[in-house]
Amino acid sequence: MFDQRLGPDLNLTEQQRNKLREMGVEQQKKAIRLHADIQTKEIELHELLRAANPDRAAINAKIDEIGALKAQTEKDSVGQRLAFEQLLTPEQKQKLRQQRGTGERQRPATPQRQGQKPAPPQTQ
Repeated sequence: MFDQRLGPDLNLTEQQRNKLREMGVEQQKKAIRLHADIQTKEIELHELLRAANPDRAAINAKIDEIGALKAQTEKDSVGQRLAFEQLLTPEQKQKLRQQRGTGERQRPATPQRQGQKPAPPQTQ
C-alpha cells in the first residue's frame, strides 16, 4: 500500500516493507468487512423506508449505525497512517513530511474536502 505509492523515496528496509505489507493486508480485510456492513445496513435502511408506515425512530437509528460504521472506516484509515509513520526513522518521517508538504502524493483538494459546497452547475 504505502510502499507501492512511495516506492524508493523513503528507502524502506526489508523489515519495514514486510511489516507495511502485513499491516496493509490486515487493513484491507478490515475495510472489506466494514464496507460490507455498511452496505448491509443501507439495504436495511431502504427496507425501513419502503414500509407502508415508516418508523422514523428506526430509520434514524439505522442512519446512526451507518454513520458510525463510516466514521470507523475513517478512524481506521487514520490509524493505519499513524501506525505506518511509527515504523519510520526520523529521517524517513522528515522525507515523508516534505513529500506531503510539497503536494507530492496528495489527492487534489476538492470543495467537499475543504468543507465547502460544490459550485452549482453553470447554465448556458
